[in-house]
Amino acid sequence: MNFFKQFKNQQGLGFLEMIAALGVIVTGVIAGLTLTTYNLASSTASEGRLLAANFAREAIEVVRNKRDSNWLAEADWFDGVLTGENYRLITAFDPESNSWQLTNEAVDLETCGDCSLYYHPASGVFNHEAAEDGRPTNYKRLVTLREICWLEEISDETVLGPGDHCSDQSLAWAGWDVAADVIWIDSTGEHQLNIVDRLYDWK
Repeated sequence: MNFFKQFKNQQGLGFLEMIAALGVIVTGVIAGLTLTTYNLASSTASEGRLLAANFAREAIEVVRNKRDSNWLAEADWFDGVLTGENYRLITAFDPESNSWQLTNEAVDLETCGDCSLYYHPASGVFNHEAAEDGRPTNYKRLVTLREICWLEEISDETVLGPGDHCSDQSLAWAGWDVAADVIWIDSTGEHQLNIVDRLYDWK
């Protein structure tokens, strides 16, 4: 009789151990899945930010290349970059002419429909033109130019607000503050990246 009771107690203890072991296993599996999900989300976020940084750098290099091309052509260093009073630019690649086009934009990035980027699988190019094979992406890009001014008597530079001009404040125009902004949306929400460079008429 005592042996039977002892056997029952041992069986019960084994069952409790099994439940505890299952609990440990389930906890480990959940922790592993959580870590995997976090790593995937981090990887996606890093990839998205890397693409955005490349888009922003590309836009600034397009403007820089335009300045350098004007130098080689012995033209005004910023000829063909801005027209009228607009201070925003879209940098779009034209596959037919194999060249970059600078288009003035009158609205800001959030409301700019033409700022959206499309992926063209046939050429592997991201562009602002939808065309026939353009696939929409979650990215929008816009370049904003601001004049850099200075007085000849002082060496300090002044960066004006968008659309303002050095000549209106009796200052000499020294260059452009070129800001490329990219916004994109992923599973974690909306993100924005800004890269700024300064271009001068100095060789």
